[in-house]
Amino acid sequence: MAKKINFSSAIASVFEDVDTFMSFSQLMVDAAKGEVTQYTKEEANAAIKEKMFAILGVDEDSNRKTLRKAIRKHKNEVFEVIEETLENLLVSGWGENPFFDEFVEIRNLSEGDTNTFYSVDDTILSVSEVSGGHHDIIRQKIGNGESFSVKTSWYAVKF
Repeated sequence: MAKKINFSSAIASVFEDVDTFMSFSQLMVDAAKGEVTQYTKEEANAAIKEKMFAILGVDEDSNRKTLRKAIRKHKNEVFEVIEETLENLLVSGWGENPFFDEFVEIRNLSEGDTNTFYSVDDTILSVSEVSGGHHDIIRQKIGNGESFSVKTSWYAVKF
């Protein structure tokens, strides 16, 4: 017996079981990374569009107005589908880069990490809450042996 998908009925009707959804999610990850092996790039994009249209309850011939209405009506379902993919891309995109491995500490609260960082020496970091395209950042000094946490929001860090 196949596992049940714990999604809304609009999504559950598009995917037969968890394995089908996970295959689709992996296809979206591969397409985003440009690493699709099972299909051509065009076939992968077409398969993704087909599933998204099914979730939205429209077809590829729908006009822009109908599509916008469907997106507004089903925005939560669309987010549910891409949420797993986005989380995977964010984590795997940074974690596999040697530069970020050496210089960046990542905390994933959903995996049980705590929002606490520790500075072993006197370090000057520029940390600032940002929105959209704002890039003016103020420097702050973190003292020797201090622990601190970061309020979750849009942040930029500048050394």
